[in-house]
Amino acid sequence: MKKIICVLLTFFILSSAAHFSTSAKTRVVKGGFNYSYAKKVHKIINKHRSRAGLKALKLDDKLTDEAMLRAAELRVRYSHTRPNGKFCGTAYSWSQTAGENISYGAFSPEEVMKGWIKSSGHRENILRKDYTRVGVGCFLDSGGQVYWVQAFSAGKTSKICKDNGTKYVDVKISAKGKAKSHAKTIRDVCKIKSVKLKKTKFIYSGSAPKYSVIVKDAKGRSIPKKYYKVSCPEKVRGVGEYNVCVNSVYTQQEFTVKFRVVPRTPTISSVTASAYGYKASWGSVPGNGNFELEYCDKKSFSGCKVMVVKGQSFEMSSLVKGREYYVRVRAYDVGDIGCVYSDWSKVYTFTA
Repeated sequence: MKKIICVLLTFFILSSAAHFSTSAKTRVVKGGFNYSYAKKVHKIINKHRSRAGLKALKLDDKLTDEAMLRAAELRVRYSHTRPNGKFCGTAYSWSQTAGENISYGAFSPEEVMKGWIKSSGHRENILRKDYTRVGVGCFLDSGGQVYWVQAFSAGKTSKICKDNGTKYVDVKISAKGKAKSHAKTIRDVCKIKSVKLKKTKFIYSGSAPKYSVIVKDAKGRSIPKKYYKVSCPEKVRGVGEYNVCVNSVYTQQEFTVKFRVVPRTPTISSVTASAYGYKASWGSVPGNGNFELEYCDKKSFSGCKVMVVKGQSFEMSSLVKGREYYVRVRAYDVGDIGCVYSDWSKVYTFTA
């Protein structure tokens, strides 16, 4: 009978690894198998074994591919029990004595190995005399989380793992039944170079604006939508500045771009004579009813005072009879970034 030793290590809260409902029979996760990180972990394992006077483990090709798949399974269920309810041993080509270490939350081979070697159970797996080979899994999901697996085994190694770099994959994970999890390599993953909004300023209307992103690669080509996800985490409640987040679904790339929601520009409807001068009036706009008004005998408005107005009219006094005047108005509201202004209205010209 095989003797299987499995040890679980978590750096963060376990429940944060549960990302899916349990109703469907399969889950698909997107991300990358990082073979370069796997080789670094393997190298550190053998450093610790050398210090303990133990023989080095070989990085088994088949065990490493199986460990990569197990690391992706941890994205669905962080446990030594697989998402389909079976024990982790069913994922490997194990023989004789075998063991599994798992972890998530570490962002480098050095960090994950530091955590494993400090834990007595994990260290026992790493330093067992009867192990001869190991498979190392490292799955990087698009949200920035990294999942790690070490699969130890006795027996002979038929082939050494020679893969390097990151292999981007769609991993179809079996959650029920006898189906097996498997990974499909994505050959041409588009890496994001720049993210922009087609429009960065929207007029407040009481509802969320419809923004559109432009996502391009290093050569300036538009990237298909299947390679990224767009989200606006903040609910638009009024004027202010808001974030739009764009995440690659395979690589650990995240971009944040901003747009502003500003008040609607008011329109001056009339300028009429009043008891003290001339009264400018304009229509209402959604918001708090705050306005600023400028009037001047210079078309450039240079040197004019800005008048703060509450309401939809303002009386201009001390005007020189027969002189031409220019008046304009804009709305403002107070958002989370301070005062947010509309554009100035079209200039209204009149003669006193």
